[in-house]
Amino acid sequence: MRSQRLRSTRPVVIGFLLGLLLGVPSAASAHNAGVWYPLEWPADRTYSIGFLHSYLRSSGAVTQIQAGPAPWNAISGNWFDMTRGTDDSTVTWTGDPCSTAPSNAIWVTSRSLPAGTLGVESTCGTSTSISRSVVSFDDDFSTSWYFGSSSTVPAGEHDFRSVAVHEFGHATGFSGHWTSTDASTNCSTTARHTMCPSVQTGTSYWRTLEYHDIHVIEAAY
Repeated sequence: MRSQRLRSTRPVVIGFLLGLLLGVPSAASAHNAGVWYPLEWPADRTYSIGFLHSYLRSSGAVTQIQAGPAPWNAISGNWFDMTRGTDDSTVTWTGDPCSTAPSNAIWVTSRSLPAGTLGVESTCGTSTSISRSVVSFDDDFSTSWYFGSSSTVPAGEHDFRSVAVHEFGHATGFSGHWTSTDASTNCSTTARHTMCPSVQTGTSYWRTLEYHDIHVIEAAY
């Protein structure tokens, strides 16, 4: 088995969410919207692509970003959709995304993330709902990204679409990650659910949502 790298260290921007991450929900609460979706969007939202560093501006990378929301939008019974809005390649953030990102939108950008972190999403909101979201992908040249569409990912490369699907899952409002202690989410195997916390190189399985990924958003929306 290849070594794993942490794919998302999603920072929780709203302070009161930290307490929710201290405990690990049991399998019985896997579909409990209140546990995994403490905040929700009040309506459908657009996402737009802002600044992307050099090689992330490739057509392959942009295509895979666009593919990220598709599995979530396709879930039966889920009314919440993310559709592409007007892109702006000048939009970037150097500080707190909650104070600078446009309201009522999901923005996609890139920045240099800590070693081992491939993507990160920041959720911003009030005590009752989400008001904005920022998804960032690692733009460090040391990260070996695979931007292709084939399900056969070269050994040693990280599937960009898998990371995009995961981060857009957080952008729907999903808080935290499934845990490896719950056998039903398979986080300790190569059959991981999409919202598990880490990804293996040379795999593309996280492009496809699994049972708990699907039902938790159905419960929320």
